[in-house]
Amino acid sequence: MIGARLHRPMAALSLRAGWMMLARLAASALTLGTTLLLARLAPPEVFGTFSAAGSVSLLAAVLLTLNIEGGALFHAARRSGPDAAADYAAYRARCFHVLCAGSALLLAGCAAAALLRPDLWPVALALGATPLYALSRVRARLAGAEDLVLQGALPRLITRPAVVFLGVAAFALAGHAPVLLQLLLLHLLAGLALTAAHHLSLPSDPRPPQRGSAPDTRGYLRTGLALAPGQILGENRVNLIIALAALSLAPSEIAQITVALALVNLIVFAQSAADTALGARVSAALSRSDTAGLTQLLRLNRAIRLGALICGAASLLALRAPLLWLLGAPFAPAMDMAVILLGIPLTNALFGPAGLVIQAQARRRDGLLSAALGLGALGLAVPLGGWLGGAPGAAAGAVAGYAIFHAAQWGANLRAGAPDTGLLARPG
Repeated sequence: MIGARLHRPMAALSLRAGWMMLARLAASALTLGTTLLLARLAPPEVFGTFSAAGSVSLLAAVLLTLNIEGGALFHAARRSGPDAAADYAAYRARCFHVLCAGSALLLAGCAAAALLRPDLWPVALALGATPLYALSRVRARLAGAEDLVLQGALPRLITRPAVVFLGVAAFALAGHAPVLLQLLLLHLLAGLALTAAHHLSLPSDPRPPQRGSAPDTRGYLRTGLALAPGQILGENRVNLIIALAALSLAPSEIAQITVALALVNLIVFAQSAADTALGARVSAALSRSDTAGLTQLLRLNRAIRLGALICGAASLLALRAPLLWLLGAPFAPAMDMAVILLGIPLTNALFGPAGLVIQAQARRRDGLLSAALGLGALGLAVPLGGWLGGAPGAAAGAVAGYAIFHAAQWGANLRAGAPDTGLLARPG
C-alpha cells in the first residue's frame, strides 16, 4: 500500500539509513580508489577527458527525462481514494514513456554529433550510455516511492563505482595504461551491469495503468523540474562541478580538479551522513513542535558537520606528503585545489542543516528558489573562475556557488520563522 512506509517503526528507518550510509561510504571510497589509480596510470589528458565525458553523461541522465521521476515520492503520497492505484500506475508508465522518447532523441543527437564533429566522439560515446543510467535513476526513484528503497538505491550507488574500480585495478595489475576508448567502454559496461543489478533486485514492472486514469503529464513534469535543481546540487555535486569546469579548462586541468574533488568529497559525505542519520527524527520533532528535542538534534547535526570538517581537513594536511607520493608530481597542484575546495564543507558547517529543515517542513517553494539561485551561481562562477584563474579559479568558483546555495537555504529558514541552523545560532 503506497504511503505505508510512513508508519514504519523508527528502528526500521534507522536500519535503512545505516545501509544507505554504508553504501555511500563504499561508493565514495571506490571512487577515490579509482581516481588515485587513474592518476598514476593514465596520462592527465586521458584522465581529464574521461572524467569530463563521464560527468556529462551522468548529468544528462537527469535531464534526459526532465526529472519526471524526481517527484515519485510526492505523487505516491498525494494519491488517495479508489483511483489511487490507477493514478500512480499512470504516472509510473509515463515515466518510462518520457525515458524512451528522451533516449531516442539523445542517441540520434549523439550519432549526428559524431558524424559532424568527430573530435567530440568521447562525449558522444559516453552519452550513448546515458539511457542506461537514466533507466537506473527512474527505477530507483520509483522503488523508493514503493517502499523498496534499498533494492533500488544500493545497486545505483555501488555498481558503477565498483565496476569502474575493478576495471581500472585490472589495468593496474596488468601494468597497462588504459586508453580513452577503454575507459569509456568501462563506463558503458558499468551502465549495463547496473541495469542487470536492478533487474535482479527489483520485481518485474507492474501492470499498465487501468482504464480511466488519464496521466497528468504536465503536472508530472512541473513537479520534476521544480525538484531538479536541488537534486542536481545534492546528488550530482561532483559531476556538476566537473562538467561546468570542462567549459573552460583543458583536460589535464580537469584531471587535477577531479582528484581534488575526490579527496574533499569524503568530508562532504561524512557531513551528509548526519542528515541521513537524524533526518527522520528532525522531521518528527518539527511535526510535534518539540522545541527542546529539535534544538538537541540540530546541535548534534552541527557538531557532526564541524567534526567531520576538522578531522577531514587535518587528515588531508597530515597526509599531504604520502598523497603527493601516491599521485605523482603531475598532480601536485591537486592538493592545493583540495585546500580551496575545503570551502564547500566549511560553508556546509557554517550554515548547518538548513536544507534538511526546508525538506522536513515541505517548503517546496523555498527549496526551489534557493536551489535555483545556487545552481545559477555555480553555473556562472565555475566557468568564469576557470577562464580567469585556471583550475584553482574553477575550484574557488565552486566554493562561491555552494556558499550562495547554503546561505540561501539558511536565509529562507530565517524568513520563514524556522529554527536557526547556523553554527553560531544562539541556544534556545
